[in-house]
Amino acid sequence: MKKLFLFIALLVGAFQARADEGMWLLQMIQEQHLVDSLRKAGLQMPVSELYSEQHPSLREVVGIFGGGCTGEIISKDGLILTNNHCGFESVHAMSTMDKNYLQDGFFAKSRAEEVPVPELTFRFIVRIEDVTTAIQTYARREKINLAVLTDDEVLERIGYKWLMDTEYANRPGMDARLYSFYSGNRYYMVYTQEFPDIRLVVNPPQNVAQFGGNSDNWVWPRHNPDFAIFRIYADENGNPAEYSAANKPLKCRRALPISLEGVSEGSYAMIMGFPGQTQRNLTAGQLSFLKNDYYPAIILPFKLKMEHLWKRMQADKAENLALANDYFDLGNASKKFEGETVVIDRERLIEKAHTRATQLKAWAQKNNCPEYVHVAERLDSVYRVYGDSIHDVMLAGQALRMLNGLFRVAEKAQDYMFSEEETANIAENVLSKAEAKNSHALMKDMIRLYYKEKRLPFNVFDFGSEKEALSFVDALYTKSVFTDSVRMQKMLKKKDQKAYDNDPVFRLREVREKYLSIIEAYNNFDLTKGDLEATFVRALCEMNEWSKAPDANSTLRLTYGHVADLHNVEGQKYGYETTLDGMIAKEDAKNPDYVLHPRMRELYDAKNYGRYARKDGKLPACFITTNDITGGNSGSPVLNAKGQLIGCAFDGNLEGLGGDLEYDIKLQRTIAADIRFILWVTEIFGGSRYVIDELNIVQ
Repeated sequence: MKKLFLFIALLVGAFQARADEGMWLLQMIQEQHLVDSLRKAGLQMPVSELYSEQHPSLREVVGIFGGGCTGEIISKDGLILTNNHCGFESVHAMSTMDKNYLQDGFFAKSRAEEVPVPELTFRFIVRIEDVTTAIQTYARREKINLAVLTDDEVLERIGYKWLMDTEYANRPGMDARLYSFYSGNRYYMVYTQEFPDIRLVVNPPQNVAQFGGNSDNWVWPRHNPDFAIFRIYADENGNPAEYSAANKPLKCRRALPISLEGVSEGSYAMIMGFPGQTQRNLTAGQLSFLKNDYYPAIILPFKLKMEHLWKRMQADKAENLALANDYFDLGNASKKFEGETVVIDRERLIEKAHTRATQLKAWAQKNNCPEYVHVAERLDSVYRVYGDSIHDVMLAGQALRMLNGLFRVAEKAQDYMFSEEETANIAENVLSKAEAKNSHALMKDMIRLYYKEKRLPFNVFDFGSEKEALSFVDALYTKSVFTDSVRMQKMLKKKDQKAYDNDPVFRLREVREKYLSIIEAYNNFDLTKGDLEATFVRALCEMNEWSKAPDANSTLRLTYGHVADLHNVEGQKYGYETTLDGMIAKEDAKNPDYVLHPRMRELYDAKNYGRYARKDGKLPACFITTNDITGGNSGSPVLNAKGQLIGCAFDGNLEGLGGDLEYDIKLQRTIAADIRFILWVTEIFGGSRYVIDELNIVQ
């Protein structure tokens, strides 16, 4: 009897892993037989309403927010819900010390108070079309290597060209983008419509939205409502238009209904959004390359930059505001790559990849597919050859990238050398003394890091020894006209061409040109690995009968799973839900990550939770699910079985950071802000009652 129960448990576990894994492309839902799996997992809404171009569906309410997050429409007057950290850069850019929308927060009390956000956009999906046959025909006709057709810039050019031959060519705000799937074995064209007039409606203060700061980043349990609310405006005809006071809120055909029912363990949850990138079909050699060559060349420079930023942020409030976005981005990225490095070892991913390659080889031999027999070994050999070189090039590039601004100023100075116009403007773009001092110190530390960590016998910088490199950096910051506005003004005023030509920045230009020539030499690596990757992934897909979801690539995907507890690698259990009590318990006035907003304490003490408390009287904060997500899913709607909004996804957990490489249902969790917490902060904490009145709230 025990054996029978064990067998049943194994079957259930196998189904659960299959059901919860995958960022599914809805165009393949029938081909990959997902309908039955969705129903068994708990979906109650019609499958046809997940994605349709002819009928109402979630396609109309989930879009691309800004540069790469997800946002969802929550009212028919164009309200967008997304993460606070997704709007962070835009809100940071429009904040000042007098109107600090970032640190102090912003809660509009009427539509008249909604604030235009410069350069922020929202894109709706209009159509997704399978163009695999068309692109293969195009590649043969134009004699293009298919490996090139995984390059973003190439795909973007082709997409724009093809858009001009469609019915969307003259439609306002339209764009088309070609995407590669399964490493170039399938292609889809995605048509989008972009709206450029976006207004800020609600943005909680930083010590609310990001309570826990970097200390809690990628950590569960969490207690921060990482959300913001914006609104789309359009012209009188409902078309995309640049900001105008005459624009009106966009009238949407559909908006997500909102449920206050809450979550329970095991309940169905699905997420639709735009996951950025996963790599789940890697060979052992590719995984070894990531762990030993690629990640170290990112993590070490990022941590060094963070050390410099932190010192400046702690010394000055204005600096703290100015540098907050950069510090957040660096911390988020470095923690992610560190976590993935740990997971590669902990989960023995390299060993598993060896096993997968052995299985593929046996399958290829059995099925008479000679092109697949040794493809994994050939791909591994390419990465072994180039590993050290790419490590050094990336490490050097982190330092050289800091100086791009110098080259831009130098080029502008040449253009206006003999013109009285705009010379003052050029000088204004030169680093201030304080900025030059900070940049000088960081650049020297980046040089030291490069010489300490480089692997090749020659140095990519072409500076000679470390001592010579540091001496050059000193000369650059103390003598170049492009690092001092006073020297710059004198050179421009005298039209001193000799001073211009002899400036140290042009020695740096030579260094950069050599660096770029070295990068150019790796084109052969890209082409070779591209061909082999396409062959390897095609082989895996054929062996598995195309049953796996394609890797994420910033296209619209659906993932479904369940609300579930977390047992970490040490076996410690964490519940699936948190409450405001946890935020209060973490309060620490001496730690900037855990400084509690006074109004939080006030409302907590009064137990003023409105209609958003649970049945036990506690205010829900966050919850976790087994949904399979990654970067780009930030801001995605978490929906229940009926398609009602129950939360907003904003993070993953450290234990599951290897999810971009391999999904693990035991450890991988999506962290979401409970919609009741979001609405409570909007209405009770912030006072934006008019927003609540627009929503379709299901009790």
